[in-house]
This record gives sequence, C-alpha cells and structure tokens, in this order.
Amino acid sequence: MCYPLPMKLFRTIRGRLFISCACIIAALIFVLTLLFYRDTASLLESRASESLQQLAININQYLDADFEAMNDMAGRIIASQPIKNHYYANGEAAFTSLENQLEMFDLLFTVTGSSLEYQINIAGDDGRLVRFGKLNDLSYLNPERIGRTDWFAKCLLREGKPVITEPRENEWGRRSGTVVSVCRALNRTFGSRYDSVVEIQMPYDTV
Repeated sequence: MCYPLPMKLFRTIRGRLFISCACIIAALIFVLTLLFYRDTASLLESRASESLQQLAININQYLDADFEAMNDMAGRIIASQPIKNHYYANGEAAFTSLENQLEMFDLLFTVTGSSLEYQINIAGDDGRLVRFGKLNDLSYLNPERIGRTDWFAKCLLREGKPVITEPRENEWGRRSGTVVSVCRALNRTFGSRYDSVVEIQMPYDTV
C-alpha cells in the first residue's frame, strides 16, 4: 500500500519542521492580511469621509449662493419706488388693469431680469397679489387667505429682514407643489406700516 508513506514522512524531523514552518508562514500571512485590511479599510473610510465632507461643503455653498441671489432679488424689489407706486395703485380696477399689469411686469423685468428660475410673488394683507415668473398676473384674493399663512405674518414682523420659509405647499400657484422661499416685508414709504411681502420662490425639487 502506498498510502502510509506520507504518514511516515510527517513523522520524521524534516516533516515536522515543514509543518512548523508552514504554520508559522500561514500565521504570518494571516496577521499581515489583517493588518493590511485594517489599514486599507481605515484609509478608504478616511477618504470617503473627506469626500462626503467636501460634498456637503459644495452643497452648502450652492444653497448659500441661491438664497443670497433670492435675497438680493427681493431687496431690489423693495428698494424700487416705481414698483411700489404701481403695486400700491388705489383700487382693484386700477391695480388689475391691463395697462398697470404691463407696466408692473416691465418694471419687475427691469429690476430682476428674467425670472424663469424663480417665481416672484408680492402679496398684501389687503388681498392684492402680483405674480411674476412662470405665472404672471395681478389679482385680488380674500385677505383671510393671505393672513392664514404663518410665514406671511412672521415676515411682516421682521420688517424687511429676510426670512427663509420651510418647505411647504405653494399657496399662490394654480398647481400644487412644494416650494421654499426667501421673503422680505414691504411698506409703501419709509416709516410706514409693513403690510406686504415680497416672496422669491423656488421649487423644493431644485433644492
């Protein structure tokens, strides 16, 4: 029988040395593999963390730039006396007339430029509403509908300082949708009561 020969081989000193060396080498390979895996995993984790941090910084910068642009746009509107003159035109008929609408849109375009990226809304506590952007019109709403919005009242209390709203359903659009806005209160003249809000609106999907 040829099978007992290997067993006799492993009973020799040479065989035992071979087994011992093989075990030592296997143990060293196992330890080195664990060390390599630990170091590689730590390195990959560190790089992934740095990548996520950089991504978060980039997203934050993009959002800051968007909100700053929206705030700047609202500031230009509340600083424009011609826009306020047309917005505060007396009476619903004069406010919603075609001539006043065209003049208002021309003024808003001159002050803000193309508004396809943002929807601009100017709403007053008396119900008047200007919409300029993807939706353009001048109309009167029920004042209670405007007064029921929490962000509207909060913005009036800020007296011209910017307010960023939480994601919410669009109150003024013909279609529903979640939006985020930068809002600033508007008054007719310096020192008068703040009674309206300029809202620069962006779809939440864009955010």
